[in-house]
Amino acid sequence: MRITSGLYKNKPVASPASSKTHPMGDRERLALFNMLTRFVPGAIVLDSYAGTGALGLEALSRGAKSVIFVDNFPVAIKTIQKNLASLPLSDPASAVVIKSSVESFVSSLTAKDAPSEPKLKNSLAGVPGSFNLIFADPPYETFKTEQISPLVNLLSQDGMLVVSAPKTAKIDNLKGVKLLKTRTYAAASISLFQKI
Repeated sequence: MRITSGLYKNKPVASPASSKTHPMGDRERLALFNMLTRFVPGAIVLDSYAGTGALGLEALSRGAKSVIFVDNFPVAIKTIQKNLASLPLSDPASAVVIKSSVESFVSSLTAKDAPSEPKLKNSLAGVPGSFNLIFADPPYETFKTEQISPLVNLLSQDGMLVVSAPKTAKIDNLKGVKLLKTRTYAAASISLFQKI
């Protein structure tokens, strides 16, 4: 697996030997980012359920201003950190890795009270409250629309939410966004939503 385009084109992306992650293939990632061409440069990006971090890495390569990677799986966190360490980032602060469930991360950013987890509270210092582009690629075996709907609250005006889901999944009741397009690749579907 490699970064498909941009500053870090052809840089390898490590992937953990685990069934808990399902990295998007190079061909699908290339097609996705071709659809997102005008949204990525200068964007503040959230790579939720980040896994290998491939989507966030691709965004950085294509000119995103910064990427926050969020995952709760320790092996995924180590893999993302390894992948970032292999890139000659001009600004290391442009990539932040946070070990947390996406649910805790979202509620900590949107709740008026400070998060109850001290480690999470410390890692949120400097994290923006909204994002121009959010990737959501939750585990397919437990996929539910309810997992991703809170992410809509973190979108900036006209922000984009990209959801990778099982082909058979029905994504409904996502309030505050409109569906722009859905593409199907093998067993997966990729849907693009925009904040309204």
